[in-house]
Amino acid sequence: EAITRIRASLIDFDTIQYPTTGTTTIVFHGSGGTDTNTDALMSKLGSKGFMVDWSKYSQSTFFAAWNGHLIGKEVANRLIQSNSNEKKELHIIGISVGAMAADACVAEIKKLMPSAYVQETLLDPLCSRGIWDWTYGERAFGREANYAQHYL
Repeated sequence: EAITRIRASLIDFDTIQYPTTGTTTIVFHGSGGTDTNTDALMSKLGSKGFMVDWSKYSQSTFFAAWNGHLIGKEVANRLIQSNSNEKKELHIIGISVGAMAADACVAEIKKLMPSAYVQETLLDPLCSRGIWDWTYGERAFGREANYAQHYL
């Protein structure tokens, strides 16, 4: 049921006008939603960037780590299934707990479209998965990306 609710609230990738050249950037905001920093980032990216609004599922950092994983995979699947499946250069950005969604998105893209060049940028990433796995990010983030960078 949770994934059904998540699917209903995400971006409709079929309606996006992708840039014909360059890299498409997808941004996953942190806990609670967008803020002045994400607004500034999106302004700089212009038409080459898209924000995934998953604020409904990122209110609690405890659950957001798990929800983010599901959301990242769903965004990747929608992206690949949409008319954008020819897009070969992607930049996936995750902010704070959005790192979980971004990393899952990158892994799913590379699984479904191995020829894609995917850059992963994590800004102040939340690295724990709940209270059970405090070193998850240290072990897992960026493994599937062609180029990964993390800024703490």
